[in-house]
Amino acid sequence: MMELERAVRIGKDSPFFDGHFPSFKLFPAVAQLDMVVRMAGEALKCPIAVKSIKRVKFIGKILPDTDAKASVKISPRQENGEWKMSFTLGSGDGSVVYSQGTAFLVPKS
Repeated sequence: MMELERAVRIGKDSPFFDGHFPSFKLFPAVAQLDMVVRMAGEALKCPIAVKSIKRVKFIGKILPDTDAKASVKISPRQENGEWKMSFTLGSGDGSVVYSQGTAFLVPKS
């Protein structure tokens, strides 16, 4: 199993905030998934695609200028060619969970 952890700063100038609740800036769920999938792809050193997503929960609100910590666990490739990726995105100090879940990744063809 491969385990990764990365501190991330979600700055107010992130393009993901544009047009997403203009009067109340909120970091979208799709951006959170994109962040952890990109981390997995960098670690696996190959282009990947998401085959399926299971048990994802968006628990807390990520506001502009939030310091967060992304934790990703990747299980070795299965016989079907998939990697299982579990993730948690939380506050830098670990006291708050913003999102968590599991996705199955495949090499991009």
